[in-house]
Amino acid sequence: MAVTAGELLESVRRRVEWFTRTSDTRDLCDPAGLRDAAALLAAAGTLRGRSARKGARAAVGLLRYARHLVRPDEEDGHAADELLAHADAAEIAAVRQAAERSPLPGPELPPVEHLTMATLGASLAHLDDLVARIRYGLSDPVTVDELRYLVIVAEAREARWGRTGAAEDLDDAVAAMDDVVNRTPDDHEWYPGRMSRLGGLLQFRFAVTGERQDLDTGIEAIRTAAEAVPPGHEDWPMFRSNLGRALLFRYGATGREADLDEAVSMLTEAVAGTAGDELVSIAASRLGLLQQATLARYHLRGDVDDLDSALDMARQAWEATPEGDHNLLDRALDLGRTHLAAFQYTGDTGHAATAEQLARQIVKATPREHTDHQAAKTILDQLRTRRAGQ
Repeated sequence: MAVTAGELLESVRRRVEWFTRTSDTRDLCDPAGLRDAAALLAAAGTLRGRSARKGARAAVGLLRYARHLVRPDEEDGHAADELLAHADAAEIAAVRQAAERSPLPGPELPPVEHLTMATLGASLAHLDDLVARIRYGLSDPVTVDELRYLVIVAEAREARWGRTGAAEDLDDAVAAMDDVVNRTPDDHEWYPGRMSRLGGLLQFRFAVTGERQDLDTGIEAIRTAAEAVPPGHEDWPMFRSNLGRALLFRYGATGREADLDEAVSMLTEAVAGTAGDELVSIAASRLGLLQQATLARYHLRGDVDDLDSALDMARQAWEATPEGDHNLLDRALDLGRTHLAAFQYTGDTGHAATAEQLARQIVKATPREHTDHQAAKTILDQLRTRRAGQ
């Protein structure tokens, strides 16, 4: 979902208002604020009404003016002059007063448990407010328990990237999570989860930039997390699954066969170690990942036993995924791809019919730009090509 001019305006205004209330220069000078300001100026023409467009220019002018007051060597005061003409004299005076006084106490932080879902579906303004309140409210140095708040900062940065698509926001998320990991003792119970989370963010960044070091460093972080959890621990299958997924991802990116073999091994252990009382959707997802790795190994080496196993696992994972689960389309896609592979090997039209039925259902259920839609179209194209050649 694209960020609207209205949301950018709300975010820039929030940053200015927070500064006038607290004199918090760290939030004011966060580079994300300038990125929002630049995006707002570019999109201001899409705002409805002359007053809204004037308000956008005023907000950007106030932000730049405030930054110039606290960091005159870094911010050009002339850049704000023209835009400040759209702001009220009282707003300009409030910014000037905030720059002249010492920081004031911020609001008390709520218990961290109250913030665990705070980033879901949040606007930029809400995400930035969350980051500002947490950073402003923590002690210096931060205690081990307070690091839980900094995890939420990293989550807010990641959610911001999900909204803006800006590589800089993803960099901020990686930096925030890296800071948390570096401050967490490696024998702490939360260390594996935080290390694994950092590895996941690095893999996201590889997908954006193609920087191989991020991919490799991310996998080593996930491996460290998996090795820190002993067999028998309730989270042991989860971390094995995380490592298997990461290795399968790198195999897809590089074709490194050792990664595929290790991915199959890790995912086999994860599936075998999943408790019988685990959520059905989680168990089905782990089985689905193992199926994907097994099918990839079949395509690599042509072992029919892998094809048979992949087809059986794909069917089980699809049948076990609850109706309405967000993974249901992926499980249907896995099953369709495996039936396609079985048709290409055996020529059995029953496999072709099932693959076609599943692919058409996915095409119907997804928009054209969706990756599952495109993958299902590929299945249909491959079926047509194979049939035409018979």
